[in-house]
Amino acid sequence: MIYVTHDQVEAMTMADHIMVLHDSKVQQIGTPAEIYKTPANEFVAGFFGVPPINILYATKISDKAIRVNNDFQVDLDQTVTEKELKVGIRPNELVVEKADELSANATVQNVEFLGDEKIVYATFSNGNEVSAIVPSDAHFDMFENIKISSTNNVLLFNQDGINVTANREDLINA
Repeated sequence: MIYVTHDQVEAMTMADHIMVLHDSKVQQIGTPAEIYKTPANEFVAGFFGVPPINILYATKISDKAIRVNNDFQVDLDQTVTEKELKVGIRPNELVVEKADELSANATVQNVEFLGDEKIVYATFSNGNEVSAIVPSDAHFDMFENIKISSTNNVLLFNQDGINVTANREDLINA
């Protein structure tokens, strides 16, 4: 059976395989887990996940490290081949800490309480907006200075938006 929907949550929960289309072109075909964990490109990564993945600019600082948004460093398990790239960071992979004005790199804009977790919406000093998932007992106030960093569980995209993250051999790419 083929089922057509524009609702990504519906697609993820009902399907055993998903075909992602954009501008009348197949972007990726795979299981919901494959689509979410190893998206073929920036469009697919941004389409699946609530809240959506954070896409930020990054620069290579060594063979195994990148500087994200000119705000924090991420040490990677893979070799970085691109000098300039984009990094996709799921909201649950961002680390949010209270910070004084000197060590802060972002400001809280809003906090949504969801029961077992909260979503912190923040703006980096350069104006880029991100969303981060934190435990429900974490307390952040609006306009509070915070420091945001990330785990190394990130996706790397080249300037054309193609996923260049290592270990993607199981990806079904159309």
